[in-house]
Amino acid sequence: MFARRAEVQAAKAAEHAGIPFCESTLSICGLEEVAAAVKRPVWFQLYVMKDRSYAEDLMARAQPSGARRWC
Repeated sequence: MFARRAEVQAAKAAEHAGIPFCESTLSICGLEEVAAAVKRPVWFQLYVMKDRSYAEDLMARAQPSGARRWC
């Protein structure tokens, strides 16, 4: 929460270590930004909320961004 573009930095560190990175629904950085910063596909953790259309929108954004796994 205190590092600038923290999820981007964490995704790069995970890629360097050869481990998956899981982007959270509540992340500060958008999934598209994180996915563009690394070569490996990111995972996406979806918190299902009361507003189903919001969750559907997130899933629609996740797939073109390269997210292939769901946490």
